Amino acid sequence: MDKRTKNRSPGENGGGWDAHKDLLQELEGTRRRGRPRKGWKEDVERDLQVLEVRRWKELVIDRERWKDIVRQAKAHRGL
Repeated sequence: MDKRTKNRSPGENGGGWDAHKDLLQELEGTRRRGRPRKGWKEDVERDLQVLEVRRWKELVIDRERWKDIVRQAKAHRGL
C-alpha cells in the first residue's frame, strides 16, 4: 500500500479512497534533471582503474594487500 493511501481511514472521505482527487492533485517537490549522480562505488572503481588494479574484488579479501592498495591511492596525485 502506498503512503498516500495507507494513512486514510475508510470514513475519512465518505467510504473509501478518492482516486480521482488523488490522480488530479499537483505533485509536491521537484525531480533532479539529467543522469543520476555517481555513487561511492563508481568512484572507487574509477580510482582502481587509474591505479591499474585488476581483480580488485578478489584483493579485498586479502586485508594486507587491500591496505597496500589504499596506501597507493592516498599517495597518488589526483585521486
